[in-house]
Amino acid sequence: MDMVELQTRIAAGERLPISQDDIRPMGHALECRIYAEDPYSNFAPAVGQLLAWQPPSGMGIRLDSGVSEGQEITGYYDSMLPNWWHGGRTGQVPSEG
Repeated sequence: MDMVELQTRIAAGERLPISQDDIRPMGHALECRIYAEDPYSNFAPAVGQLLAWQPPSGMGIRLDSGVSEGQEITGYYDSMLPNWWHGGRTGQVPSEG
């Protein structure tokens, strides 16, 4: 199933070609994000040096990141730094990553 195509069709007012009863769960997924924002300042950008960063790794993990340990984070960035997903056949697998 092409999820992007289905989302585009729904946005265009089309109906889904399948029903919820046709969908069978095949596993679980967990998405994690780290934001450089200050929750005490209405989530304004937080700047400074990234002192520690150990990216997740392992089977089933997809990581999208443009940061590295020691990097200077400025106010001229997308506040979402790394973003990763972990999927598995059971609900236990994603939480272990």
